[in-house]
Amino acid sequence: MRDCSDPPGPPQNLRIENLTSSSCTLVWEPPSFDGGSEIKGYYIERSSGYSSRFVKVNRDPINKTQQSYTDLVEGTEYEYRVLAENEAGISKPSETTGVFVAKDPYGKPGKPGTPTVKDVAKGAMTIEWDAPASDGGAEITNYVVEVWTVTQKQLGLFTLRLVTKSVTLIYIHL
Repeated sequence: MRDCSDPPGPPQNLRIENLTSSSCTLVWEPPSFDGGSEIKGYYIERSSGYSSRFVKVNRDPINKTQQSYTDLVEGTEYEYRVLAENEAGISKPSETTGVFVAKDPYGKPGKPGTPTVKDVAKGAMTIEWDAPASDGGAEITNYVVEVWTVTQKQLGLFTLRLVTKSVTLIYIHL
């Protein structure tokens, strides 16, 4: 009796999600053609650095359509592809993720502009500065403003943490 099943088609729509400097999650969809028998699982292959050689990452097939990795090395290039398996055999590889670099999706923001005193009144002053040219890829949630005061008896450092996007500070010294 002849088996009528064929190897499946390749998995579809492979993509990287939640990329950081040390981890990522691969997500894909099942093949559009299962070959006539149920998909038993998936194999993942990875290429890293400047090598074009793909190496199998898992020995046994996994039965879900996503897989997280926490062993990436920051600044290293990676590329993944996925293969499906059914009773008849293993598919051709999926399209690759494309080469990507393990890095956080955000960085440090740029330096804010130099603060200037805009208004001085008894016991208060208004300080303004320009926002940084780059937010580093994430919303700026606060500025740390250091205000030094000099009196006859002491030199003091006050660090104010403002949870604001404002580039204006009204400092009241009481």
